[in-house]
Amino acid sequence: MLALVYLGAFPSAAAYFLWGKAMSFANRTSEVTNFMFVTPLLSTILGFLILREIPNLGTFLGGAIIICSIIVFNLKGK
Repeated sequence: MLALVYLGAFPSAAAYFLWGKAMSFANRTSEVTNFMFVTPLLSTILGFLILREIPNLGTFLGGAIIICSIIVFNLKGK
């Protein structure tokens, strides 16, 4: 039960703290919010490396769409 409380509280607190810091440094909120879509990609990579989960084709396609979207978003702003 202690592990569940820890995993529920600590990552949330760290995420909100870092989110607030990123928002304070950014000129526009869209610079920060665009990177929320990287979370599923990072989760998939960590699942593969740590848990040895094998991603399916849909996961690879989704990851490619996420990466392309972030690249297009960042190039559009320049």
